[in-house]
Amino acid sequence: MKKYTIDTLGKIKRDTTISMISDIHFNEDINLDRLRKIYYSLLNTRPDYIFVLGDIVEDTRMSSDMLKKVRHFITSISEIAPVYFVQGNHELKTKVNGKWEPNINEEYLSMLSSIENFKSLDNKSVLLKENIALTGINLPYVYYDTSNELGAVYFTLVNDYLKNGLLGNLSNKSYNICLQHTPNHIMDKKEYEILLDSIKMYTKNKKFNFDLIVSGHLHNGLVPSYIDGLIPGNRGIIGITGSKKHLFQENCRGIKNINENTKGIILPAVNPLPEHPTLNKLLPQDYKTLVLKK
Repeated sequence: MKKYTIDTLGKIKRDTTISMISDIHFNEDINLDRLRKIYYSLLNTRPDYIFVLGDIVEDTRMSSDMLKKVRHFITSISEIAPVYFVQGNHELKTKVNGKWEPNINEEYLSMLSSIENFKSLDNKSVLLKENIALTGINLPYVYYDTSNELGAVYFTLVNDYLKNGLLGNLSNKSYNICLQHTPNHIMDKKEYEILLDSIKMYTKNKKFNFDLIVSGHLHNGLVPSYIDGLIPGNRGIIGITGSKKHLFQENCRGIKNINENTKGIILPAVNPLPEHPTLNKLLPQDYKTLVLKK
């Protein structure tokens, strides 16, 4: 487990510890020992908040037994600290005859919303007592699986959210964190600045900037983290989505500077290869801890 420390330059009221988890991909073959290790590590860390960056489940069509397992784990971690969640692409689909199709499991979503201390940021912003503003951007099936994460679709969707005030009252007076499952179109400097221009236009806040953006989705580049000690500057090799855009990209994992004011963190997957339990053992699950200094 790696810890990132960021100085907020006096924007927050007290030092704050946040544990960040992504891509659990609950399925019938999931190794529950992995989740127990995560739980006890969180218990030991005692964070102020926990961020879950999507893909809690692998497939939205699940047995009642699997639903109970998901509920048990999410309830357990929410008893350690408040959980803030954004959905991933696997919250939106099911596999039928080997092909993914759109599917929303209302029972699953209702179960999550019923958990005390669990909040889904569905294109909304909340202000935490430490003066940390969280904004969650949720993207629909059409973005992920129909358009294969096309930039034009992304900006059309987000502009629509902004036009309708769904992202809330974004301010430059707080420490602003954006949670979005995919790093695409938000962690590239040029595309991020297009997004900022839209935010400034719709909110009429000419000084707005996200201080930090947190994503998952790329499964740590599907490379064991110990490789980082052997290859200086290694950021993983390939993303999980299958899009050619991710091949040998340099930003599959870790912390990066998006521009002079904004940092990004791309999280590893708890369950990197859910359909291959044997190969999965070669890729250690992980979560990251973020310490924000006052």
